Amino acid sequence: MDILLFENNVIELLDNELKPESLLRVLWIAPDKMDIILVEINDHRKMKFPFISKYSEIINEIEGGKARVLEIDPDIRLISPDENYLRKY
Repeated sequence: MDILLFENNVIELLDNELKPESLLRVLWIAPDKMDIILVEINDHRKMKFPFISKYSEIINEIEGGKARVLEIDPDIRLISPDENYLRKY
């Protein structure tokens, strides 16, 4: 399976029972695809510092079923708020 990751992708890490454990946003991918910089986005009030990982390790996690790339960005509501939010604020 050829998996391509892009900047701004959201990766959901899964625990041993395949339950969501953590959300990571891809901030940067090295041109040689050796390294990737990620940030945990579980709690917007307690943001953690970005960290570096090996691109291949993330791909292996996805291929092994321990992670998945989310199709729908969980932060889309912040980018494009609904009408109720706009009326309230």
